Amino acid sequence: MANYTVFNIAEYSFEVFYQSVVHITDNIIVWFNKEKISYAECLIKDADAKNLGFANIKEYETTLKKVQVKCPNPKYIIITHSYWKAFVR
Repeated sequence: MANYTVFNIAEYSFEVFYQSVVHITDNIIVWFNKEKISYAECLIKDADAKNLGFANIKEYETTLKKVQVKCPNPKYIIITHSYWKAFVR
């Protein structure tokens, strides 16, 4: 199974990749580089989250660091189970 795929649809391009089993086995990240938008499913938690849920604590920090490298300086991070927020710099 490939861990990384790039899709080009009309003028849009986005990357889909799998980092590791941290929250759920099929947790993928979608990265729109030009727009600086990341869809992180359940991997990224809201700052208000009380815990990491079912996350694999041993792999969590390492996986987040890998995602930061793949998705540098996001403008938006869309997560599940919460509202998405803009990062104002």
